[in-house]
Parts: sequence; C-alpha cells; structure tokens
Amino acid sequence: MSSFSDQGFLSPAAELQARAGRNAMSLELADSLESAETRRGEAKSYRRIWLLFFSLFLVVGLLARLLPRGWRPAGFGDKAERSVFDDARCVADQTAPFIFMA
Repeated sequence: MSSFSDQGFLSPAAELQARAGRNAMSLELADSLESAETRRGEAKSYRRIWLLFFSLFLVVGLLARLLPRGWRPAGFGDKAERSVFDDARCVADQTAPFIFMA
C-alpha cells in the first residue's frame, strides 16, 4: 500500500502529521476499549457486592422477623405487606452504592 508521499502528493511533514493522526485515533480507540473493560469490571464488582449485601440483609431480615415488633431493627419488617426478600432487596439497593462513592 503506497502513501500519498510516495506518489508525490504529501510532503514528509504532512506524512508525519497524517501518521500522528492515525496514532491518535488508535489511542482513542484503545482508551475507549479500556474504559469499556473498566466499566464491565466495575459492574461485576457491584453485582458481587450487592449479592453479598442482599444475602447479609436477608439473614438479618429473617432474624428480625423472629423478634417482637418493638425490638426489630429499623427498615426490617416495618411494613407487614412486604416479604423478607423485598426488605433485603430494598436495603441492599440503598447500601451498595455507598461502596462506590469515592
């Protein structure tokens, strides 16, 4: 594949600028791929942390259901119509994002 400079269309300086432009584009592509991998890694970490919190709060919620209403921790079993799974999901949804605030 011959370039424009081989055919006499571009000066050597213009050829260097064209190559620099191609390198800049490839760097931008590499950065976008790296950021996509970073986002995927962060999403996987978030799901793991959320699952950990969900399982922890599920156990706490089950134990809280055994306690009399006055002794229950705040946020667990306040509403009789919610299941223990909904309680654990709600508290995990509220807690997990604080891990990533920095």
